[in-house]
Amino acid sequence: MTTPIKQSAVSAYLPDYVLSILNALYAIADSRGADAYVCGGAVRDVVLKRRFSDIDITVTKDAADITRELSTRFKLPVVILDDYRDIIRIVVKNTLNENDTNNYSIQYIDISALRDGAKTIDKDLIKRDFTINAVAMPLKDFMDKDAGQYVSALIDPTGGINDIMGKMIRHCSPRSFYDDPLRIIRAFRFMACLGFEIEADTKEAIRRLISGKGALERVAPERIFTELSILMRSDSAGDTIRQMDDIGLLTILFPEMEIAKGVTQPGFHHLDVYEHLLECLCMAELIINREATPFRPHNIDIIARWLLSNPVNKEAIKLSSLFHDIGKPLVKGQKAGRATFYNHDKTGARLVRNMLKRLRYPNAIQEKTVGFVSLHMRPFHLLNDLQKKGGPSVKAMRKFINSAKGDFIGLFLLAMADTMAGKGPLRPDDLEEKMDILFEKIYAFWIETLRPIRKKKRLLTGNDVMKILNIPQGPAVGRAIEAVEEALCENKISSRDEAIIFLKQWHKTGDD
Repeated sequence: MTTPIKQSAVSAYLPDYVLSILNALYAIADSRGADAYVCGGAVRDVVLKRRFSDIDITVTKDAADITRELSTRFKLPVVILDDYRDIIRIVVKNTLNENDTNNYSIQYIDISALRDGAKTIDKDLIKRDFTINAVAMPLKDFMDKDAGQYVSALIDPTGGINDIMGKMIRHCSPRSFYDDPLRIIRAFRFMACLGFEIEADTKEAIRRLISGKGALERVAPERIFTELSILMRSDSAGDTIRQMDDIGLLTILFPEMEIAKGVTQPGFHHLDVYEHLLECLCMAELIINREATPFRPHNIDIIARWLLSNPVNKEAIKLSSLFHDIGKPLVKGQKAGRATFYNHDKTGARLVRNMLKRLRYPNAIQEKTVGFVSLHMRPFHLLNDLQKKGGPSVKAMRKFINSAKGDFIGLFLLAMADTMAGKGPLRPDDLEEKMDILFEKIYAFWIETLRPIRKKKRLLTGNDVMKILNIPQGPAVGRAIEAVEEALCENKISSRDEAIIFLKQWHKTGDD
């Protein structure tokens, strides 16, 4: 009779539904004479005392049959990750009990056979990508051992435990990157997420491979996106991207950036366009991580809430900070002896859309990132109004908020990062302070004026406008409704009757 896995130090942090699945997995494998091992990330993260959300299980035989029996028993969906190598994912996140107070939320359990003809778990592990992932433990021990006993129970044929403790990313074999070139990007993803360094010989192996032609051409774009997405959502994307650039990887992934090298800029900037893009990403990350920011505390709190309001916000801001000026080399001109970059925002937005499409970025990230690049100069235009005219006007603030489609807060984060990344001799010393004041003014207008108006019932509907002005349905109706809202914001009207009078006058004077 199979002995059930006991709940102990690690299992105490796992939700009950995950413990039930793991118990059943252990029993099913045992009944078939198969050994089951927890491998890679979960073991590594327990050693590092980090949370993990996925569990990789390797079984010595019957992987597909074990997975089918397990999924049938628990009525869980499965995804075939690699039919050839018998790697199957059980999706468990939909069974999460919302009232569960445990610390871990496990989303997937991946079950695989021994890889590439390996006969033992040791032979399997040495075929993996990096030594820090080439560690394993029998499933029963994984659940039974106290945290202090983990190192002694590890199966570690490549010295992975030493590299985990030494915070070093080392390939398992010189052939590692040739077998799967995606591991090149994974190395930097682990660097960003774990705070590790890439070992010198491993970095040199990457350098040699990418110096050849088409190193990443046989990797599916979707796989590249997945690694880059995780990297960008980490807290160290800026430094990691710089290290990717140091070995020439960045422009292999994004060749459109190459022409930005050496493109000089006017006196507001101290860096060329390419270096400015890298610096802007680092500055954006400093703001996001709250490590250094010119925003006052109450304003950075607003930005932090915006970042959390949508899971793609953080990634889109980092991408847009890296690409915001990518259109400059294509539009560079000269006027009165000074470099100009007219319409670089629109040109850059088109480039960025093509880049993100090529790597199969989801539409939600594409739209936000392209939107930020397209509009990234708008806060600076409003800043001119603030400094020269005492503005911006209600009309300008409302237009700005509308154009940003609810993401004007993110645009200010990008603009502040852009400002921090430019330290040229002509740049005003108080530029960050003024940007912070402008943000506060526009946010106050949104909270105190525009949003309350939009929460109320409209004074006039589209049908009302068509009847009052005797016009057909079309763009003019929308412009009329916008004009009424603007009049409300400016306190020119406050009632339906006043709105009708205003609308007739507006139409009569030809403002539409």
